[in-house]
Amino acid sequence: SSIKIYPNPTSTVLHVEGVEPGSTIELIDVLGRQCTTRQLSGGTVDVSGLIPGVYVVRVNGVVVERVVKE
Repeated sequence: SSIKIYPNPTSTVLHVEGVEPGSTIELIDVLGRQCTTRQLSGGTVDVSGLIPGVYVVRVNGVVVERVVKE
């Protein structure tokens, strides 16, 4: 299965496709700190509260992509 995360870069919301509802989505900063963890329900993750930077996205513990928060 192919997971798509967009837009990248983003400032408010990440859209996640190809992931089962209820999957765990984590955003990890460049220092390895877990910045947000959510159960995916509607196919989006609100990133508006995160500081600008580069984040690694993990889905169910597996690194999927790097995203830039503007």
